[in-house]
This record gives sequence, structure tokens and C-alpha cells, in this order.
Amino acid sequence: MTPVVLSRKLTTPLPKIEVEKLCSEFSHWKDDGIGPGDFFGKDTAFARPPEVVRMGIRKVHLETPDVQDLWNAMLEAGKNNPLKFTSDKILVYGSLADLEHAPYLLLTILEPGHDQMEDPYVVRSLGVFYESERQQIGKFFPAGHWMTYGFPGTTD
Repeated sequence: MTPVVLSRKLTTPLPKIEVEKLCSEFSHWKDDGIGPGDFFGKDTAFARPPEVVRMGIRKVHLETPDVQDLWNAMLEAGKNNPLKFTSDKILVYGSLADLEHAPYLLLTILEPGHDQMEDPYVVRSLGVFYESERQQIGKFFPAGHWMTYGFPGTTD
């Protein structure tokens, strides 16, 4: 099971049931348990600015009611190209490979995602937030500031 750490920013606004589902689905997806179009769509690294690219932060499109029928139709037609599954709700995440168990950090959800992704200030601020969370997790984890999923020895 792929371990997941939820950022403090995501832990606060989401109901616990949604947080648990997001973490569980993400872990399952990263373990190749579900394919494109089953909750997660197009997954790409940031292409700019260079400082964010170097951090290895990624973004993945999430299924929404607006695209659910289209995604289901593509799946039923046997179309499984992950790049075709797009939406305007985007999960930003990164790997914490330097930590024990190499968890993923789910940073934030952007909605509307495309407008925010075009704003260089927003993208740079994502990099700053990612680096801040990474450093804080490195110092204080496992403190109660972050919700986690999938770590060995825990019940999720």
C-alpha cells in the first residue's frame, strides 16, 4: 500500500469521509489498482517555472460530475489513454522520497484548476507551500498536524 500524507491545507476544509476516500483512492491508484478514468485522469509534472519543475511536483485531474459521463463513455468504448481524462479539478501532489516509506504528499486541490495553473504566481506559491510542508514533515512527523494513510503498522 502506497503511504500518503495529506497537507495541513487539505486536512482542514474537507470532511473526514472525503479525506479518507481521497487518500485511499490515491494510494490504490499509485499501486496500479485502478486505471485512468476511475477517479483520476491525466497525470503530468509541472512544465514551468523551473524551480517548481525541479521539485518534481505533479498534478492529476480528478473526476467531477461535469466529466463523469464523458469519462464513463470513454471507458466503455475501451479508450484508456490517461491524457484524455481531463477536468477542471486538479490535485497537486509530490513525493517525499527522502522520508521513511517514501510517502506521497497530497498538497492541494485547485478548482477551477486550469485558470489557476496559468497563473505563474499560483504555481510558484504551490512550490513554496510544497517545500514548507516537506520541511515541516521532515522535522515533526508523525505529529498530529497531518492526516496519513497507508503507513505500515497503522489501521486506515
